Amino acid sequence: MIHYIQIMKDSTKTQPAAIAMTPKFLAIIKGAGRAFGQYGFARTQMADIAVEADVALGTLYRYTPSKDVLFYLVLLHGAGASDAEVAAAASCADVSAILESFVMGLGTAANIQEALERARRSDTPIIDFIGDMYDAVDSIHVALRVLDRSGREWPDVADLFNRELRAPVLQITEQFLSEPALTHAVRRVPDVVATGRLILETIAWMAMHRRFSAGTENISDSNARIAVLDFANAALDVRTK
Repeated sequence: MIHYIQIMKDSTKTQPAAIAMTPKFLAIIKGAGRAFGQYGFARTQMADIAVEADVALGTLYRYTPSKDVLFYLVLLHGAGASDAEVAAAASCADVSAILESFVMGLGTAANIQEALERARRSDTPIIDFIGDMYDAVDSIHVALRVLDRSGREWPDVADLFNRELRAPVLQITEQFLSEPALTHAVRRVPDVVATGRLILETIAWMAMHRRFSAGTENISDSNARIAVLDFANAALDVRTK
């Protein structure tokens, strides 16, 4: 779980929240998440958010003063903050600072290392490891999608995202696939780098990008997860210990 409270503490500009979380406010935050996830921060207009949330533009401004604040709230909500914490969140003057704080708050390397240790104790280590990674992405998929799309607009944030998120996950996955203890549990793969990347891209698409892609409406969340694990199981010829 991302340390979203740290993001709130790192905010540089605060103002008291006067609006409690309501169904309409929640719909606005979710609509903003869809808009930011589709267009990124810079290209998203408040009018786009109003359409996604199915509210009038004037209504939108009654709940939030700016696109920057909504962006912040979307990240907090997508990271697992409670409705009350989101409604009470401060604004931040620097959007790139929000993105940096978000990435650092993920603690990716430590979380993936924990998943690796759990997997080593399992009878089906690689499947459990992939399942843990899938669940981690799925739990904050909105925030990650928004970060992925918007981070491209800030090169320094994109570098941070790659360094603190993608690179550690790839490195630990490649390490896991190379461990001698796994040789009896999966078939030998010709290139652990390529295989690790394929696994992670499959997880990212099914757990995150699928939700923003046309023609995937009938794929349920549970079936998406099952499909990823079934694919990995067959492709790697997984066997129990």
